[in-house]
Amino acid sequence: MNVLQINNYHNLRGGSERVFLETAKLLTQKGHVVKYFSKTENNEEVEFNNNLILKRSNYSSKNVFSRIIHTPQFIWSIYNAKSLDDYLSKNKFDIAHLHIFYGELSNSILPILKKHKIPTVMSVHEYRMICPVYTFINGKGEICEKCKGKLYYNAIRYRCNKNNLLYSIISAAETTFRDFFTPYEKYIDHFIMVSNFIREKHIQYKPHIEKKSSVIYNFVNLNEYNFSQTSKSYLFYFGRLSSEKGIITLIEALKFYPSMILKIAGSGPDEQLIKDYLEKENLTNIELLGFKSGEELKELISFAKFTVVPSEWYENNPMTVIESLSSGTPVIGANIGGIPEIVIENKTGFIFDSGNVESLIRTINKAINIDSLDYSLLRQNARNFAEATFYSENHYKKLIKVYENVLK
Repeated sequence: MNVLQINNYHNLRGGSERVFLETAKLLTQKGHVVKYFSKTENNEEVEFNNNLILKRSNYSSKNVFSRIIHTPQFIWSIYNAKSLDDYLSKNKFDIAHLHIFYGELSNSILPILKKHKIPTVMSVHEYRMICPVYTFINGKGEICEKCKGKLYYNAIRYRCNKNNLLYSIISAAETTFRDFFTPYEKYIDHFIMVSNFIREKHIQYKPHIEKKSSVIYNFVNLNEYNFSQTSKSYLFYFGRLSSEKGIITLIEALKFYPSMILKIAGSGPDEQLIKDYLEKENLTNIELLGFKSGEELKELISFAKFTVVPSEWYENNPMTVIESLSSGTPVIGANIGGIPEIVIENKTGFIFDSGNVESLIRTINKAINIDSLDYSLLRQNARNFAEATFYSENHYKKLIKVYENVLK
């Protein structure tokens, strides 16, 4: 089968890029011919093995004037559409698998795929189909669903994009334009939802997509994660350092455990804020490790007593949980979004009320005081759950079934 994998960015920036790249790798291992249509972080376009890798747009620049100038291509990129049109005129594909493409590649590519009669599948990693800023978080950092019913002006009213009026206007305009000219449900043949929660949330807003959607959890190559019954006595957070991830709530809870070490690995917009806070509060038991990846990250995950996922937004199927359980490391997770589907109380970890410091304090206390026999069982359960739920072979079988059904 010839498969075109489509995503905004070709480099590893977050969980969705990881899934995009790993899906292509898995399909290739199974004998399929996979090509990419994405964007490069470099200044020049590159082309290798007949993939279409375009230069990243200037819309992502932090310069406000630059963003204003390049807003049209954020909403509808004529250049990207023409590039894809030319590419598909020379290359034939059985199916196109889209990930996150809005904003950079833009919705202009959807009519091109339709023009060339290529069946389409989309992995839904976030909520951009139903929320102008994709997170259901408003400008005050609160969970918000006021745009339900396509009332996208509320994104402007509540300044949902970084609490910035101009950015919020652009987000509302892009979503309105998209729904009018290229609604996803018209151009996408099947939606792969990465959790039951995200599927149910989309069906609440768009009931008609229920019959053309299914749930397939993200996956990892379990052979790359060493399982060990032993651990060290630290808690571990890894991922993006931003407000919706609930890191300040986690730090507040650790004030009550001055002898417990918390290691934080990652980078993001709140990195300096967190550094300043730790210094102000003199919290010497919390270590900022910076961005970690590869074997170094896997080792940190594997030896952690627990990893902590304190999210305060509708997290879907976080790779942080998947990687932790694959290493046999149980998780302390917030009771929000798709997290409770895979962090199962007393089986793969413990759950606390999202954003609630007191609840997190109680849960940490329960977790770190578990006896050694029950803890060993918890680690074994975590690995067993990962093998049953996130095994790449099972993911492949479900994915191919979706492809085959769409092709029929």
